[in-house]
Amino acid sequence: MSSTDASLPSTSSSSSSSSSNVETNSNIHTTAFTTSTIGDTLASHDHQHHHHTHSHEDEDNDDPDHHHKDDPAHRIVLPSDVLPSILSSPDDIEYLEYIGTQGQKITILDGLTKLTKVLSVCFRSNLIKSMIGLHQLPKNIDNLELYDNLIEKLEDIEQFQNLQILDISYNRVRTLENISTLSSLSILYIAANKITSLNNYLLPLTNLTKLDLGANKLTKIEGLETLINLDSLWLGKNKITKIENLSTLTKLTRLDIQSNRLRKIEGLENLIYLQELVLGHNGIEKLEGLDTLINLTILDLSGNKITKIENLANNKNLEDLWLSYNQISQFIPDLPLLHQSCPLLTTLYLEHNPVSSDWEYRKLLSKHIPSLTQIDATMVRR
Repeated sequence: MSSTDASLPSTSSSSSSSSSNVETNSNIHTTAFTTSTIGDTLASHDHQHHHHTHSHEDEDNDDPDHHHKDDPAHRIVLPSDVLPSILSSPDDIEYLEYIGTQGQKITILDGLTKLTKVLSVCFRSNLIKSMIGLHQLPKNIDNLELYDNLIEKLEDIEQFQNLQILDISYNRVRTLENISTLSSLSILYIAANKITSLNNYLLPLTNLTKLDLGANKLTKIEGLETLINLDSLWLGKNKITKIENLSTLTKLTRLDIQSNRLRKIEGLENLIYLQELVLGHNGIEKLEGLDTLINLTILDLSGNKITKIENLANNKNLEDLWLSYNQISQFIPDLPLLHQSCPLLTTLYLEHNPVSSDWEYRKLLSKHIPSLTQIDATMVRR
C-alpha cells in the first residue's frame, strides 16, 4: 500500500508503516517559476497526500543558536535574488514558484510589492524563518505554499480572505493562532510541525474539506467540531489516546489516525460515509466499533494487538483489509464468515501474524475467500 495519497493505505506520510499520511511529489523541479506570459512548464507541488503517505520527521531542536552564523539560513537571500528576471518585470505574473532544493535558498520574504496580479505563491524547501513580508502580496491570493522551511509562527496572513489552500507542512510552528480569519480556506496542510493543541483556532474555518495535522504533538482530538465540510482528515503520528469529538464530521470519507496511542475503536458511529479508515500502529486489541460504517472500502489495522477477525458483518463494501503484524493465531473458523460478511474483499494482509506461519496459509485463504485477488503483497494465482 501507499498519504501523502495512495489508493490503498500505507505509510511512509500525511508515517512509514503499511499506511501513512503526507504525500509529496517526488518529481519536483529544483528551481522553477511560472508566469501567465512565460511558457515554462513546471512540476507543481501535488498534495494528494497527504493520505496515506506520511513520512513526517519530528525535529525537536529548540536551540536558537542551532544554526551557526555561517549557516545558509543566516544569509539574506530575497526572492529577487533567485528570480531576478521575473521580479524585475512582474506585471503579468499570476503564478510564482521557487523550490530551493538546489542552488540558493530564500531566507527573507521581501521585495514582493510589485507582484500586483499574483494569485498563487510557492516557496517550497527554502530557509524562510519568518512569514513577515507576506503582506506585500495582493490580498486576493488563493494559494500559498511554504512547505519545508524553518517557520516558527503563523503571522502576516490575516489579510488573505480569499486564500483557499495553505501548506505550511514541515516547519516549526507551535500554535495555530492568526489562522482564524482565513474563512475561505478549503485545504490546510500543517503536518510535521510542533503543535500540541488546536485551541479552537480552527473552529471558524468551516469551509475546510481537507486537513492534515499529522506528525505533530497532539494528545487529544478536539477543536474540530464545526468543520462539517471535512472529507479528509489526517492525524497520524501524534500522541492521541482516544477517538473522540468527531461525531459532527459526517462528510468524512477518509480518516487517518495511525501511529498514535489508541487502544480501542470507538467514536465513529456517525461517520457513515467513511470509505478509508487507517488506524495502523496503535495498541488496538479488538475489531469492533465499525457497525455503522457501511461504505467502508479500506480498513488498515496493521501493527496492533488484534487476536481475532470479527464484527465485520455490516461492512459489505469492504475491499481491502490490512491486519499485518497483529496477534491472530487461528482463522479457519472465521474465514467463511468473513467471506459472507465482506463479499467484495479482494485484498487481505495477514503477514507477520502467528497464523501466517502455517504452510497452507495462502491456500486456506484462497479456498475460503474466493474473492481474494491479493494475499499480502502477492497476487493470487488460480
